[in-house]
Amino acid sequence: YTPHTWTNGIGFAINLQLHGASPFRDSKPLEYPYNPPSWTPTVRDGLLTEPWDHENGQLRLPTRPGLGFEIDRRALERFGTHYFRGTKFRVALSTLWDKGLKIALEANAVRTERLNQRHLELDRCVAAGDDLVESALAESD
Repeated sequence: YTPHTWTNGIGFAINLQLHGASPFRDSKPLEYPYNPPSWTPTVRDGLLTEPWDHENGQLRLPTRPGLGFEIDRRALERFGTHYFRGTKFRVALSTLWDKGLKIALEANAVRTERLNQRHLELDRCVAAGDDLVESALAESD
């Protein structure tokens, strides 16, 4: 079990607890994004009173009650229900701002090619009469 914690600090806390309860916690990593300047613990944990402290890629399990964090009431009032709005336009604009036009265009080309390949595969499966739900369930086993 290796959770991918591409989420806010609350979702990170949930995945951290699940990972901590896993018998594989000492041999499997807890994957989380770190991509300064846009994706840092301070940004991710903006609704918490304290960000989750990472030291050389290591993080201690919290000892506080519950999931181990407190909500920052001021941040919650300020951002309300929309701390992060990941619309296609905002993500594109953020990529332009953080990475520049060249990398943004390259990322979009890779994304477009992946989507085209998925559509072709889906069309092939439908034309062949494959049961897509059954195939997906078989792959997850």
